[in-house]
Amino acid sequence: MSSLNKIIAALVLLLLLSGGIFYLGWRTGRPSSKGVDTVTSTVLLEQIQDQYFLVTKTLFLDTAATITIDESSGWKGFFLGKSIDARGLIRVDIGVDLQGMRTDDIVVHADTHTIGIRMPRAMILDRSVFGDIEVKRSSGIWTNIKELFSDSSNADYNRAVQVLMETGERTATAREEIFDEAENAAFAMVSFIVLRAAPGYSTTRE
Repeated sequence: MSSLNKIIAALVLLLLLSGGIFYLGWRTGRPSSKGVDTVTSTVLLEQIQDQYFLVTKTLFLDTAATITIDESSGWKGFFLGKSIDARGLIRVDIGVDLQGMRTDDIVVHADTHTIGIRMPRAMILDRSVFGDIEVKRSSGIWTNIKELFSDSSNADYNRAVQVLMETGERTATAREEIFDEAENAAFAMVSFIVLRAAPGYSTTRE
């Protein structure tokens, strides 16, 4: 075989191998299109929990609280025994833990080609201070709380942070529509995953 023929044969073989690899990758990477018998609650649950853990909604709340100073350590002396006003931006993360779903939360109706999904309730996942905390002096001027401490890890400082975060959490909890939005977002994401695994089906929320 001449050198030219060898080169042509090698190119043809390379194209055939490339085509086979592309086809195999397309077959394994595309959504499952198997029959109805393979669509089970267990399979769908694995698809959900393998791909997504949490769906969250984040709030940034301008929060104010009144804090009573009953310890002298850390705070400037003129605050002892008084109440001060503090404010800060509190971040609250709300979401749905998809890892809490069970097989009985997914019901496959083969006769109607529908899949019923029961979503976990949304909850507060985390809370934190975003930026600085300010306190109001007796003169009415707001100042960064850290200016009142020689050590920002002081117990009084941490208590002020805790009070503001608890106040922000209560504010978020009272906003039921935010939790509804988090659950709706989670249902939309779960439906997307389920319908990729079960083409030809539709989802309903139970």
